[in-house]
Parts: sequence; C-alpha cells; structure tokens
Amino acid sequence: VRIAVSDALPTNTTISFSTAAPRIDLNNFNQTIRGLIHVGTNVGGVIRTGLGAGGTLTISDLGLTNTFRGQIVENGRLVKTGPGSLQLGGVNTITNGVSVQQGELRLIATTTLANNPSNTILVTNGAQLAFANINAMAANHGTQLLSPIIVAGSTILCDGKENRLGNVTLNGGTMLFNGGSAIWGAFYLPETVSVVGASASIITNTALLNGTLRPGFNSTFAVDDVT
Repeated sequence: VRIAVSDALPTNTTISFSTAAPRIDLNNFNQTIRGLIHVGTNVGGVIRTGLGAGGTLTISDLGLTNTFRGQIVENGRLVKTGPGSLQLGGVNTITNGVSVQQGELRLIATTTLANNPSNTILVTNGAQLAFANINAMAANHGTQLLSPIIVAGSTILCDGKENRLGNVTLNGGTMLFNGGSAIWGAFYLPETVSVVGASASIITNTALLNGTLRPGFNSTFAVDDVT
C-alpha cells in the first residue's frame, strides 16, 4: 500500500500485520494511526517513510499495549502519543528522530533502534522510554548511537537488562534502573550526561541487584542548572 497524500488512511486506523511480507509506503507523507500491531507470531512487515524528506508516522493509541515486530525504515520520523504502550521488536532505521509524547515506547529486542547516530529521541510530557532487552539501541558496547533528551516529568527506564547509551540530556527528567547485568550494570554511559534546566532531575534505581549506572573511561557529567 502506497499513500499519495497525508492522512490518506483514517486517523483511527489500526494497522495489523498478519504475514511477514507486507509493506506500507508513506511516500514522504505524514500519517496518523491509532495502533500498529502484529497478529500471530510472524516478525515481518515494513513501513517505509520515504527516501526524500521522509514522512512522520504518528501512533495515537487509546491506552492499549500493542506490539510491532516489523521495521519502520528510511528518512522519516516516529511520534508516539496516547496513554498506551507501543512495544517495538524489529530493527528500525528511521533517520529523522523519535518523539515519545505520551504513554510508553518500549524497546523489546536487541538493536531495535540501531545504526542511527544522528537521530535524537525526545521524551516529553510525562512519557516513558523503556529498555526491555540487552542493548536495544546498540549491537555492542563500542558503538555510539541515539541520544535521548528527557524533559520535565519524563522517564528513561532500564528494565532489567544492560543498555549502552550515547549522549543523554536530563532536563527535569528521571533516569530509572530496574536491574541490569553484573558487568555493565543497567545503563552504560561512556559519553556525556548533561543536566540542564531549572527543574530537578533524578537518577535512581528500584533494584537491589545490578541496578547501577556505569560510566566509561571518558564519561563526562555536566551539571548546568541550580538543582
């Protein structure tokens, strides 16, 4: 399916993949949908955002938990709104950023958001970005990838697995550890962690075992606010 105008599909559409092969092409247009899910156990399906400027795929759920194990690719952008949880399990290679504005975006596989060093993840308005597998944004400990930006009232969560991050900016945000590995801890942060803004930012854990932050040899912690 290839769309030829923004919101060619009704914005209350739920896209459901039941086989591994189908493709949806945004063709550099924007599309808002209500849900993105897989039916059964297949892990395929591709949403192309476009090789030009790239379209924006906005998923505005109604409080449900949906899982998509396919791929969102090319030069577009992903926006998560609505109070529910979107679980991504494929290798997504979009290049124009990810914005988590409401609810939760949960990364449930290794390299779910891999190989996008120029991308930025914005987590705003009380939303949560959760890492539920090992290195959900990296294939190994030697590759710098995405740089989450956390603003007031929002959370980045390591949910029991080790994860390496690139540059992180906390602007009234929370970095929460719920366990990790014995060697690498929860978040391995070899780059720069910046704390900015007038609202307090929090780094904390809920785990008695391996719920730690592990700096690298060249880590920098820059605190630029009064809190």
